[in-house]
Amino acid sequence: MKIQNRRVITQFIAENADSAAGLERFVKIVSAAHWNHQGDVKQTFASADLIGNNKWIFNISGNNYRLLAMVWMHNGIVHILKVMTHADYDKETFS
Repeated sequence: MKIQNRRVITQFIAENADSAAGLERFVKIVSAAHWNHQGDVKQTFASADLIGNNKWIFNISGNNYRLLAMVWMHNGIVHILKVMTHADYDKETFS
């Protein structure tokens, strides 16, 4: 899969240095993945949740952080929308 908008990850790591290892692991795994359907995402990240309209939430670093991304499997793109702490995620409403 091709990851777009990596600057969101870079900016988050700059403000939350302890997230670096988990986010770098996510990037490595996703970059090597070939997802064709939702089951492929769940096989790679069992705790990932599809929240609608191609939006997925991924747990990072033992669920300390959450990453929101658009996943377009038909063209192999994962577009990072937001990375947040679990506490910040709990305050969000997604539609």
